[in-house]
Amino acid sequence: MDDETGIHDQSFPATYFLTVCETCNNTLLYWGLRFGRVEEDFQKSILSWPKQKELSRKVPQRIRDYYEEAIKIKRIAPSSFAGQIRKCLEALCDARKIKKGQLFKRLKALSDKGEIPKHFVEMADILRFFGNIGVHSSETNIPKLPVDTIDDFFIAIIEYVYGFPGRIEEIKQSYKEYK
Repeated sequence: MDDETGIHDQSFPATYFLTVCETCNNTLLYWGLRFGRVEEDFQKSILSWPKQKELSRKVPQRIRDYYEEAIKIKRIAPSSFAGQIRKCLEALCDARKIKKGQLFKRLKALSDKGEIPKHFVEMADILRFFGNIGVHSSETNIPKLPVDTIDDFFIAIIEYVYGFPGRIEEIKQSYKEYK
């Protein structure tokens, strides 16, 4: 206990590990408690940066599983990442009970049903386009796929469909007493 403040010192010895990914050469920052040997501490450490995105528990498990696969290959295999995001869109259409068929038509049906706004169809079509490049052999070659934009667009669609309705309901419930 501190003599003057009466506050307990509850700090723990922490270690940060700055590394470089052997696959994509990006910088990684890990954090962990210091227990003993550096190798053991690193094995128990947690990735602090870059933060991995996680989808809400409200998103169906199948979509979350596909997205977890996608995010792991985002930097090392951009075409495969785009193809996996396309697969996520197909799973979204399945989960929202949109009739099987061409993905573009399914995304439009999602909008017609009021599940996503009209301008989100254009975002989804961009994802579909890049996904097609990722999964089909063709002469089309885009030297550097915009993986961050692809990821942002997908997250925006998923948040609109699954995240915002839940948040709106939570706010309504928490302020119900003020009505």
